[in-house]
Amino acid sequence: MRSLSALAFLAVLLLAGPATAADTRAEQVVTRATFAVDSFLDNLPADDVTRVYVQNAYAVLVFPDFIKGGFFVGAEHGIGVLLVRDTTTGRFGPPTFFEAFGGSFGLQFGGKSSDVIITIMNPRALEKVLDGDMHLGAELSMAVIRVGGTFGAGTSTAFGEDLYVFERTSGLFGGASLSGSGVLPQQALNDSYWGQGNTPSLMAHRFDVTDARSAELRNALLRF
Repeated sequence: MRSLSALAFLAVLLLAGPATAADTRAEQVVTRATFAVDSFLDNLPADDVTRVYVQNAYAVLVFPDFIKGGFFVGAEHGIGVLLVRDTTTGRFGPPTFFEAFGGSFGLQFGGKSSDVIITIMNPRALEKVLDGDMHLGAELSMAVIRVGGTFGAGTSTAFGEDLYVFERTSGLFGGASLSGSGVLPQQALNDSYWGQGNTPSLMAHRFDVTDARSAELRNALLRF
């Protein structure tokens, strides 16, 4: 936990600066998350199992450019967005910002980055994510699903875990673990994007909010 706190402190220092810079950074994260989702979709066959997990998720976390051994020596780090599904309409609500620190991503490619989608499969898991300061694989159960698997004879899906991890690294699929990683709200980005004091817990379920900046990302997730 001490090393997690140190990483969080250093990341806050890197994000500190004029409000306009933070605003730009937040919008860049949304843009990169959109590119990450589009990249997943461009490489998925119509019957890929990934689609079923996203279609049945209560919410998704998208971490574009999750870095291993590049952000800090010997550490992993990613900044991404959480989008919650409106169970009435099936559409996704506005983005809120999170960071993932530490743990082992299980990658065999030191210093390279991954695009990661994490599906959150039940309300209890979603509330724990929104509460912040949790460790994946500890408070919540999780599993890694191979991207590129299709529905052939005898193929089935199970939704027994709280979270499912899908990862795309340098054109290769699979190999993620995320076990032990801490996931925290990135409040500096949430403040710059939504205004001071608008935490993920406050904004994640604001399905009445119209946010043109994230429209492409929200529509891309519906393409699964």
